[in-house]
Amino acid sequence: MTAAAVLDLSPGAGLVLDGTEWTVERREPHLGRVQLVKDDGTRERMTFRFLANHPQCRSSSRTSSAGADRGRQRKASEELNAGRLELTELRMAHLLEVATGFRSGDPFHPGPGEPRAEYDPTTTLTERRHAKVAELAALDPQHARLLGLGSVGYRTKDLAERHLGFLPDTTPKMRRRAASVFLVRRARGGGLDKAAQFLGINPENKRLGYTQLLNRRLRTSGMARDFEQALDAITAELLEGSTIDYQHRREALATWALEPENWRRMLTRLPDLTSHRKPLSDDRRRLAVSAYIWTRVTEGEPDFAPCPPLIAPDPALRAVWTRERHNVFHWLRTTDHQPYYGALKPLLEQHAEQLAKAIDDHPQRRR
Repeated sequence: MTAAAVLDLSPGAGLVLDGTEWTVERREPHLGRVQLVKDDGTRERMTFRFLANHPQCRSSSRTSSAGADRGRQRKASEELNAGRLELTELRMAHLLEVATGFRSGDPFHPGPGEPRAEYDPTTTLTERRHAKVAELAALDPQHARLLGLGSVGYRTKDLAERHLGFLPDTTPKMRRRAASVFLVRRARGGGLDKAAQFLGINPENKRLGYTQLLNRRLRTSGMARDFEQALDAITAELLEGSTIDYQHRREALATWALEPENWRRMLTRLPDLTSHRKPLSDDRRRLAVSAYIWTRVTEGEPDFAPCPPLIAPDPALRAVWTRERHNVFHWLRTTDHQPYYGALKPLLEQHAEQLAKAIDDHPQRRR
């Protein structure tokens, strides 16, 4: 195989094998193989040697850099402003130190004091990744926030599905929550229960049963190492990409509800609500749709939306709000059956987008 035909076997890369499109779901370098998945969910494990020597195997132009960038202007560092360029270079230095042991990525031109003992090239990649996580966890909070450490929202849906799809008998929600809890524990230290409480997943004094169940499954199936490597890959992607401070968004909306004037403005753009049931009052529906906006801004799950402060102290009103929130979410998911909610949903999405931008444009000051 020539250098020009080297296969990209990184997670997420596309392959064409005997004319069929596959995606690399995960890589197992210690076993010399990858796990591939087709669009229909079919999974196959194949060795590096088999793929490298297969005459009908090539990288897909859908995901390869040559194909994906065809016809587009090449990205250039000159397009970044000074602050964004400095931040990008700092993130890249952290990634290169993990990958090579040197912040420049070049062992022939080491920086002062390089390589540091914990990043010595004789250590394993996993050891260097753990060292970097520990280093970042000890940073000043503002420095960590700039690097994206303090901005991991618990709903890492795409990353969890891509890297943890190999876990047996686990639902997407379980994979998503588990990945987030374990990542927060890495960054903040402490136990899983505290990490879950930090994310708003686990109520006070309640055990995190599904995470304990996952731990048992990982031990009995022999996949504990695969799980840790998947977390390493998720961590690397979070550090490499742009970040959103979901914690700040949640804090900003902790006592928020859709303003009555904005709700009345939306109502003027909606058709009549057709239903055989007794309709909700406009104000009760306003509080219920506030939870939907909260989920869109924070990428949170409906169960964790905060109850409006005016009704939260009253158990009866809180129970009514929970039931109405569930009903509103149901209709928003099935808009084809109810024109009222079909017209309401894009208005809520638009408001959520504007609200998220307003919060992000005014970052919270940390002491």
